[in-house]
Amino acid sequence: MSEIDTYLALQLESPEKFRQVISDNIKDVAVEQFNRDHLHLLEIFLRFHAVMENFRMSLVSEAGWDEVEGVLVDLADYTKTHLDAEEAAMKRVDFPDLMSHLAAHDRFRLMVSAYQEVVSARDPVKLFALKYNLFDWFFKHINTLDVRYAPFLGGH
Repeated sequence: MSEIDTYLALQLESPEKFRQVISDNIKDVAVEQFNRDHLHLLEIFLRFHAVMENFRMSLVSEAGWDEVEGVLVDLADYTKTHLDAEEAAMKRVDFPDLMSHLAAHDRFRLMVSAYQEVVSARDPVKLFALKYNLFDWFFKHINTLDVRYAPFLGGH
């Protein structure tokens, strides 16, 4: 079982413990605002997971689609603010891995946009893949990529 699968299984067992374990396993990126942003993004992901679980349990409903759509709008809006701030900070310090980091951000923006289209098309099969993809991207990105800018941005 992958780390992401373990986290998702834990969510079903104990949502409170899940939230704590996830929060404890997000690495510090040395910029307090970005650490707070990451926790806020986590809260959006947790809302998404709760909505998806309700959506799954009630079988597909229009109200469920509207909830999913609302969470994805929140995610897209907050992601834009956060990623723009990270990118501006990395540019200010001439972060050496800027181009690959920007590419990773662009891939995430495209993923969120693609899932907004899935919601618009009301495609439940593709929608459920998002639950896994969001967490996978979130942890890999913060814990392997964002931590690389910490030495450059720490104290800025």
